Amino acid sequence: MKKTLYILLFLIPILSFSQVNLDTIDTKYREDQIYLNVSYNLLLNKPVSAYQRGLSFGFGFGYIRDIPINKRRNKAIGIGIGYTLNTYVQNLYLESEQNDEVDFEPINSFNTNRYSTHGIELPIEYRWRTSTAEKVKFWRIYTGFKVSYLFTRKYVHDSDRGSIKIKNIDNFEDFQYGFYITAGYSSFNLHVYYGLQPLFKNTEIAGKSIDMNDLRIGLSFYIF
Repeated sequence: MKKTLYILLFLIPILSFSQVNLDTIDTKYREDQIYLNVSYNLLLNKPVSAYQRGLSFGFGFGYIRDIPINKRRNKAIGIGIGYTLNTYVQNLYLESEQNDEVDFEPINSFNTNRYSTHGIELPIEYRWRTSTAEKVKFWRIYTGFKVSYLFTRKYVHDSDRGSIKIKNIDNFEDFQYGFYITAGYSSFNLHVYYGLQPLFKNTEIAGKSIDMNDLRIGLSFYIF
């Protein structure tokens, strides 16, 4: 009898601890997250005479609301809002901006020739992951589409021609949109964005229109 009592006294704390752990598991957990993106920006569909030089980088951060769509909660829809900054360093000199048309001139000698944008982005994505309520490190593949509204569009140039700063270029498209994929493990993930909308509208080089878009390749970090 004493032996049985000792065994029960020994097991009660263990069983109580196990019960507390089970009770504290959130079976309705979500992967709501703050994200941070850094990227190298490539210009696509460039004219033959155009090239990139220097570091064209992108930076962004925001919040994603997670909406699980299955019982296991490893599949979800993510809807978010964020801020994005993108720069493009290249040799296309803004020669003139008149009559709703932009004329570019390729140049070879300059200290700075940069286009930059600031915008608000709205991503929506399909999310697959190997997470559980207890697993904080897991594999993920998120594919999505996002729209960005550019509230600042700036051109900075410095060369023998002089120094130029133009804010809010009219012929820079106000809205940008494209597809993206984020894949990786834990906090470190590869992020690739392909822009579907040309960066400029009504732009020409030597009378020939151009339709450059961008490809951003970098990393995504999920802070929480």
